[in-house]
Amino acid sequence: MIETRESAEAESPERPVTVLPGRVICRCCKVAERQLLSRMAQCRPRTLRELRDGTRAGNGCNACHRVLEGYLRQPLPEPTPASGCHPNLAH
Repeated sequence: MIETRESAEAESPERPVTVLPGRVICRCCKVAERQLLSRMAQCRPRTLRELRDGTRAGNGCNACHRVLEGYLRQPLPEPTPASGCHPNLAH
């Protein structure tokens, strides 16, 4: 399922993020939710900048920033071994 910019922005930052692995979170950089969550589990970003550096999501038109901030507020699954993470993100 491809998410439109309007429907991605409709995701409230205060509500839990609905997980849809095939959803495209960042259309400009073509980052799917599956990729985003995998990188988040590996790299454990704490800020929007760290998330953008680690995933490329949000580096285009910035329309998905509110949605990305929502992901940052959610609990993450157990960490997986970091590989290819931005050096500042390898904890």
